[in-house]
Amino acid sequence: MFEFIERLTVPCTDDGHQFIQVERLERIQEYLAESPYVVYGERPLAVVYRHHAFDLDAPVILILAHVDSVYPCYHARREDGMIVGTFDNSACNGIAVALMCADRLHPQALVAFTGDEEDESRGADQVIEFLQNECGIYEHLEFVVALDLTEEGFPDKSYAIENLFREKNSEHSLLRFQRRRELKEYLRSILRDSDMHFVSQSEPDESWQYDEYDLNAVGFCLPCQSVKKHMHKKAGVRIHEWAVTEYSAGLSRLVSGIAEDLTSREPMGT
Repeated sequence: MFEFIERLTVPCTDDGHQFIQVERLERIQEYLAESPYVVYGERPLAVVYRHHAFDLDAPVILILAHVDSVYPCYHARREDGMIVGTFDNSACNGIAVALMCADRLHPQALVAFTGDEEDESRGADQVIEFLQNECGIYEHLEFVVALDLTEEGFPDKSYAIENLFREKNSEHSLLRFQRRRELKEYLRSILRDSDMHFVSQSEPDESWQYDEYDLNAVGFCLPCQSVKKHMHKKAGVRIHEWAVTEYSAGLSRLVSGIAEDLTSREPMGT
């Protein structure tokens, strides 16, 4: 797993309209060239991948992992059971790509690598535009999982679930939650409670953008500790190696659990 994170800890920047440094996106493409995934759609601030077994008519889960970063330099190393480096958001990028290469994500999960998360989240908007206007599967989108780093839950937890948003107008959705508490308990039914740290509302991330589109969405975050005062400083962050392993397993479990539940909820004959 560290190999993926290390190789993706390279520049990726945008100007709010398009990517202008694309080394990380190019390395992601190289890794996925021999994987079960193909590029489904490209926008100036988003690249969406789908599994070769993706079913256009089945319920869809969307995984978001922003690739834009703001570090003045980039580095990654192992140190006393931890990885240390400029990992916002290359750690989550690397974990997502490793799972895709190992075919450990459910085929109904689209994976989008987006830009402009550090500013206006225009990459997230472009993903929605793509799903609505170019491939026509927006109505099948049931759940959004935004991957990011957080300082919540460190040093004891494998992942923090932040910013739980439930779809309010859910008459046509398979996943319906009357209260945020129901969404929280739903996630607990899939994941190991001992690994989780819940934060009902935290710093804005891409999950906030999907709340604007009235979708079920959560931030699924990897706990870290800033080496200096802020994770965006050039010293970066430190992350437990065991947390990386458990976070990866948790993401796979979460996506599969939601997908399998959606399959069981589909009306007969669809």
